[in-house]
Amino acid sequence: QVIRNRPTFVYILSQALSSFGTGISTNKYYKWVLFFGTMETVAGIPSAIVIPMSYAAAPKLLTRYSMKGLYIVSNSFAKAMYIPVFLIGMIGDKKDKVFMHVPPMMVITAIWEIIYAAFGGIKTVVNTEMRNECMDYCEWKYGYRSEATITAAKSVIQKIPSRLNSIMEPQIKKMIGFVPELYPAGKKQKYKTQAWIFAMATLVPAVITLIGSLPILFYNIDRKTKEQMYNELTQRRAALGIKVTLEG
Repeated sequence: QVIRNRPTFVYILSQALSSFGTGISTNKYYKWVLFFGTMETVAGIPSAIVIPMSYAAAPKLLTRYSMKGLYIVSNSFAKAMYIPVFLIGMIGDKKDKVFMHVPPMMVITAIWEIIYAAFGGIKTVVNTEMRNECMDYCEWKYGYRSEATITAAKSVIQKIPSRLNSIMEPQIKKMIGFVPELYPAGKKQKYKTQAWIFAMATLVPAVITLIGSLPILFYNIDRKTKEQMYNELTQRRAALGIKVTLEG
């Protein structure tokens, strides 16, 4: 059901690919390198007023732009902004880079959080709408809805990256020379390890997210198809309603 339902297949594939990672998040970077575990919370305060605006903008954007375009932009743009974050963070003298200091990274993180919040509401709404659209496509194309089956398939498929991530994280830590005992003791990792942690928390997620958006390029429900699909579904549902009423 998933494979032959093209919109659902590319949607689930995109979600699965975007779930891959190294296990080293920005929160771990804030703790292990900057020793400031609440950095994201503090830097995220200015973004609080942006989130409601993002949700409010979503319905207007959905009527103006394609679902495919909105999905790609809302799911990948903020994470793609980790690329300039990484490049700015690597500015500085050898072994004394911007990413190693709290004040400049606080400003950079606050700006990134605002960008993320600006797309956060849109991303949530678009993902939900795309999922519903995929279910409607299945009903339109094959005459039945399959929410349970597709939801179960999505859950199984997304467990693959999750399991691989848990296997890879210890190996990645070993590869970059991470010493677990240093953080509890309040000691810094060596410079090379800090640089790798920063890259794993910013550059790598940006690349993975961009790769994860590629399957959506093959999403085949455009505006014309959507109009035809919902017109026919409306007629079918109305006819079914009349039939049930008469039989009742």
